[in-house]
Amino acid sequence: LLEVRTTSGNIFKNLLDTLKAVLNDANIIFSPAGLKLAAVDSKNNAFVHLVMEAEKFAFFHCKSAQLVLGIDINVLQKTIKTNKANDLLCFVVRKDDPSHLEITFHNIQKGERITDKIALLTLKESIIKDEIRMNLGLKISSQSFQNICREMVSFEATKIQIESTANELVFTNKLDGSNAPNGFTTRRVVISIDNTGDNDQSNIEYQPAKGVFDLKFLKSFAKAANLSPDVIVYLTNYSPIICEYSISGLGTLRYLLS
Repeated sequence: LLEVRTTSGNIFKNLLDTLKAVLNDANIIFSPAGLKLAAVDSKNNAFVHLVMEAEKFAFFHCKSAQLVLGIDINVLQKTIKTNKANDLLCFVVRKDDPSHLEITFHNIQKGERITDKIALLTLKESIIKDEIRMNLGLKISSQSFQNICREMVSFEATKIQIESTANELVFTNKLDGSNAPNGFTTRRVVISIDNTGDNDQSNIEYQPAKGVFDLKFLKSFAKAANLSPDVIVYLTNYSPIICEYSISGLGTLRYLLS
């Protein structure tokens, strides 16, 4: 039913480390075009949207027009974590055993092959939209974004206010409620944006926006810094914030938080 091979096992390790911080389980939908994932966290606060194209894999064959695999993200992460640098990572679902995902780590240099089987789950299917409506995105260093979230958490903040203009993103830590306790440190971080080299966006008029978001989730999103050197932040008034990461040429990961 399904056979997928990739030499990018370490990318999958980093991807699952990121996903497990937000999701417990999810449906991964395979088709001849590639794979997709669309899921919300257990409290319906954050939405995760992942797309990977078949042509970016070393080998990709899906016999069905759509094959839905219910996956326990923590179990999959623990399994993929054992991948070694030179392993060929293989995913297989066999016709005579459709209730299991077979994962093989093949190290050709060592002549070693390790195979694990993961029991699949029956989960409610989510509707996946190939296109997510977004306004002009502002690109910043993913490492800078991660550092901002980490540091503001260290100041015991629970919320983060993000303001955007065409040339700046401004981050300010907040607490639940209006009154900050004595000794609370308010930090304001300003990052300059240069979109002059982006031909797709340089002529678009940007509308300033502002929103306050749960810092815990943004810190989890920011773990995707291991996947991409940059994150594109989409911010519109009265709408969810979108954080978009390009996954080393394999696809795109987007997080949405209201």
